[in-house]
Parts: sequence; structure tokens; C-alpha cells
Amino acid sequence: IFFRFLTMRATVVCLLVGYVAFALSSTVPFSDNSSSLVKELETDSLLDIWGGEMVNLVGFYDKENATASTHFATVWEGLATQHAGLFSFSAADGGGKLSFILETLKIKKLPSVLAFPSKLTSSKALPQTYKGPINESSISKWALKQLPHTLVYKIASESNMNTFKGYTTSKKVCLFHNETDTPPVFRALSLTFADRLRFGEAKMKDKKRAKIGEKEGITEFPKVVVYGAEDSKDKQNFDGPLAMAELKAFLEPHALSLEKREEIRKERKEKYDKEQEEKKAQEEKEKAEKEAKRKEEAAEKKRKRREKRKIVKARDEAYLVMEREWQAEDGELIHVRQTGWDEVPEIS
Repeated sequence: IFFRFLTMRATVVCLLVGYVAFALSSTVPFSDNSSSLVKELETDSLLDIWGGEMVNLVGFYDKENATASTHFATVWEGLATQHAGLFSFSAADGGGKLSFILETLKIKKLPSVLAFPSKLTSSKALPQTYKGPINESSISKWALKQLPHTLVYKIASESNMNTFKGYTTSKKVCLFHNETDTPPVFRALSLTFADRLRFGEAKMKDKKRAKIGEKEGITEFPKVVVYGAEDSKDKQNFDGPLAMAELKAFLEPHALSLEKREEIRKERKEKYDKEQEEKKAQEEKEKAEKEAKRKEEAAEKKRKRREKRKIVKARDEAYLVMEREWQAEDGELIHVRQTGWDEVPEIS
């Protein structure tokens, strides 16, 4: 009996120690946990959460409510671990320096979750607000929908495939699959390797599209293929799982260097700035031409009005001169307008 009592006591102690350790690893602020994948935001600068290349999920918690904030911390840490690499995870005290964001978006309930879009695809978009229950499953489904599709080229025909393979700035990564939507990990990778790799997908949903895969020698799905930059015949298949860590490790050696990426972005920005300058110059030229035409039309209308006044004045003077009074036989006065007077034109 004594041995059983010691065993039960030891079990209780272990459970308490485990619970305390778990609670300590799921507390706020997150900066207190050195192993946390969540960045604690302690600034009033939007640049820390807006303007990054990854989709940034930000959780606002109520620091004064220990029970709610601890529960939120557990959920948030779990999501950060589950979706490591797909998003940037941040957190902030809803009553702290970033509370103005909640006030602007009229969010009064805490905890609250917001998704700030990637600057690569939505530089002017507002953050999206999660409105469901605070649990990993519900937030996860919502969060995955926030990953953009815009950096993944859609291949629906052989012509699309030829266009995709003809891209020569970098290597190309194509996903052949038969799912309805683009896998979240592939969308996240298109952000991670933006301007270092070109991403495309071919959905094998029907016989016509299946021929695209057959022509490329793809018979099993899903399958990721990397095509060479200059020669698309130089290709390599990825045979591992569609997981972030494995795919990222596989694609990194094929990607352009970060220095080359910056060169590409610099060239694109310079080209964009030049196009904007040319567009502005063209708009100013068109505006000047329009103003000149307006002034010319106004001057022409003014000239016509002057001519009209001259003609009307001349007509009136001619009328007075040509008008004659004749004495009728019965002694009444009559006014006679000479023949030809009605031929004087009216000016509109």
C-alpha cells in the first residue's frame, strides 16, 4: 500500500511538473520563451508587421486576462509549429502600442487574429480579420486561404506549358497534381523563392490536361519537376513529400542567389520607374494639347461672336438706310423694305 502511495504521488508530481513546463512554454509575452517561433511585437511601427514578403499572421491577446491569454498562447504556438515556414507568426498585447490597429479596424474582442498580406502580391490590401473560434483547426483552415495564388503560373494547355518552359531568367518549378486548389505549401514556396524560381502548376483534372503530364513523362501525382533555365530538357524530379522543409531544401540549390534576385528587382524597379515617368510625361503632353485645343476653340468662338456682332450691326444700319416711307393715296404712312433685304443671312 505504501509503495502504491509513493507511485501515485510520483505520478501526480510528474503531471504537475509537466503541466507547469507546458504552461511556461505557452505564456505571454512570447519573448519570454526563447524557443518560441512567434515574434513578440513591442513597437508602434507598422513596418514590423506590414510590408514583409511572407504572409504575416498576427495575434492580439489580452495581457490582463491570464486564462484567455494562456489558452491563446498554446493555440498560437501550436499553429506556428504546425505551419513553420508557411507564414510569419507574430503576437502583440491588444492594449499595447499596436492597439491603434484594432481601433482602426473596429476590433474590440480579444484575442483576435489578423493576416497581413505579402507586399509581393498585395501592397495596398488591408489585413484580413479572423472571425471564428480560437482553436488550431479553425484558424488553420482560415489562414491557409490567405496564401496567394498570384505567383503560380496556371498551365491549362500545351501552349501554356511551352510559354512556361520558355521563361529563361531562372529555373522553373512545375507541380503536376489533380487537386482542385493549389496546395498551400506550393503557394508559400512561391513567396519564399520569389524572383529566384518561376512557379507553375498543371492540374490534371481531365483527359486534355492529362496529356500535358503524359507529354512530360508524368504519370503519378502529385509530382514536382524543376526545369533548367536555358534548356527545359534539363529537368529533375522531386520524389519526396509535399512538405515545406523537404521542398525548400530541394529547391534551394536550384534557385538564383539572393544577389541575383536583388539585381532582378532593381532592374524591374528601374523599368517600372521609367515607364511611370514616360506615362506621366505622356499624360502631361495630352493635358497640354487638350488645354491648347480648348483655348483655340474658345478663341474661335470669341472670333465668331465678334463677326456676328459686326454683321448684325451692319444689317441694322443697312435696314435703317434702305427703309423708305411712301405716302399712300389715302394719306396713310407705310414702311417699305427694299427687295433683297431678306437675303441677309442670320448668324447662329
